[in-house]
Amino acid sequence: MGTREGVGAVLLIAVPALALAQAKPSFDCSQKLTSSVEQRICRDPRLAELDRQLADVYAAARARATEADKHSLTDSQRGWVKGRNDCWKGADVPPCVAAAYRDRISELQVRYGLIPAVGTGRYLCTGPPTQELTAEFFETDPPTASDMRRRVEETLRFYPWIVCEHEGGVVGYAYAAAHRVRAAYRWSVDTSVYVDAAFHRRRVGRALYTSLLGILVTQGHFNAYAGITLPNPASVALHESVGFRPLGVYRNVGYKCGAWHDVGWWEVGLQAHRLSPSPPVAIDVLRQERSWPSLVAAGASLVRERDDLSRPPG
Repeated sequence: MGTREGVGAVLLIAVPALALAQAKPSFDCSQKLTSSVEQRICRDPRLAELDRQLADVYAAARARATEADKHSLTDSQRGWVKGRNDCWKGADVPPCVAAAYRDRISELQVRYGLIPAVGTGRYLCTGPPTQELTAEFFETDPPTASDMRRRVEETLRFYPWIVCEHEGGVVGYAYAAAHRVRAAYRWSVDTSVYVDAAFHRRRVGRALYTSLLGILVTQGHFNAYAGITLPNPASVALHESVGFRPLGVYRNVGYKCGAWHDVGWWEVGLQAHRLSPSPPVAIDVLRQERSWPSLVAAGASLVRERDDLSRPPG
């Protein structure tokens, strides 16, 4: 399935195994179904869960759409359904259907500002600097929904943006960006990850990074770098658990919340370096490959197998 107007965020759906086994689509499977794809969805709980999630996202998009935009939204949804049903013509029906749902969900999330900004409490200075966790974000004003939409759209022109969802809500995301603007740096990226505090210690960050790094390798990148405001032992542990190693520290590089802060830099080699590497592949091109659904879902098993998101952390 192709992207629409260049928008195509990447989704990592994290659903507890028990809930997934009981998942039902948004339509009534007991009624006569005219689409072979819908019949397949009724038999596959993972596809049923994606259908339910799309129904929720579509409803949220309609609630945000202007009256003038609702007609085009309805038409685009009908066109998407026809495209989804064309998956039946291919050899790998479930991966094709799953990719179609993820594309549509992410398209609507980005276009209608449904990927939320990090909570304002992460940016505002409300306590002593030594206790202020918000210092890890060097921005002083929380980004608005339109700011987040712009950032996602700009990132997705070439790089992946992974979102982890749970029960209809975004609990974390990770993305990559250019390391530097000069052409010789094109094989290197900077990465960033955010996990809602309520979902720490559930391997959400590791799941996000597993998918993100795998996609970066497949694109053709060789190096990834991450900056961490210090001290932040949890973030350091996360990055080192997925292969990052310390490079050095920028001392007193940022001032926020009444104090100067150090930023440590970590690196991970994504693949063996070789001479005359091909330019990295854009996300829109990679999304056409048959391996795309498995790349997106690579980290999901870490959450599902190791930690049920419905349980308290521990």
